[in-house]
Amino acid sequence: GALDSHPAFSGTTLSDGSYLPGATATFNSCSDSFSIDSTRNSAVFNCDSSGNWAGSSTDLQCTQNSCNPSYFVDAANRPAGALDSHPAFSGTTLSDGSYLPGATATFNSCSDSFSIDSTRNSAVFNCDSSGNWAGSSTDLQCTQNSCSPTYFEDAANRPVGALDSHPAFSGTTLSDGSYLPGATATFNSCSDSFSIDSTRNSAVFNCDSSGNWAGSSTDLQCTQNS
Repeated sequence: GALDSHPAFSGTTLSDGSYLPGATATFNSCSDSFSIDSTRNSAVFNCDSSGNWAGSSTDLQCTQNSCNPSYFVDAANRPAGALDSHPAFSGTTLSDGSYLPGATATFNSCSDSFSIDSTRNSAVFNCDSSGNWAGSSTDLQCTQNSCSPTYFEDAANRPVGALDSHPAFSGTTLSDGSYLPGATATFNSCSDSFSIDSTRNSAVFNCDSSGNWAGSSTDLQCTQNS
C-alpha cells in the first residue's frame, strides 16, 4: 500500500544512478485508497556495505480503505422509503465482506406502501477512496401511499343508506389527515328512514398498501323504510 515505488532517497549516487552504502530510502506515504497507521508511519531502508537495501516493510502500515455494506442498515443512510436496507451492490469485496473503492450500491426500489417517482427512481452510492459511501439519497423518491378520508364523501363509495359519509376511522394519520395503510373505516349505522340488516350490519374498508380503501359496501345492508 506504499505510494507507488518511489521512496525518498538520501545519499551519494554513482554515475549509473545507484546509491553508495550509507544511503537511505524512506517510505512514509500510502497510496490512494489506503490509510496510514499513526504509529507505524515510516519504513526506512539502508544501503548496507554489501549493496543491499536493508529494512522492514512493516514499519509502514498502510491499510486498505473499504466500505461496509452494513452502513445502509441505518435508515438515516438510505433513501426514505427505500426497500429495506439492501441496495444492489457491485464491486470487489474483501474477506470481511466490505467493498473496495470503486464499488457501487444502488437503490431503485421502494418498500411496500410507497410509490416510486418516475424521474427520481435510482440512488447510486459510490465507495470512495477514503472508504465512505458517497451519493444522494434524494435521487430515489419514495412517496408514502395513504388513503384519503374524503373518499367516502362520494355516495358511490359507501354503503347505500349508510349514515352520512362518516365511517369510524381507526389507524395512523399523516399531517394532511390521510391514513396510512393498515387503517380501517367502518360503517355500522344506517341513516334515518333506513333499517339495518341483522346479519349484514357492518362494512369494513381497509387502507391497502397502494393507498386505496378496499372493502365491500354490501356488508352493510340498509333498507329504505316505507
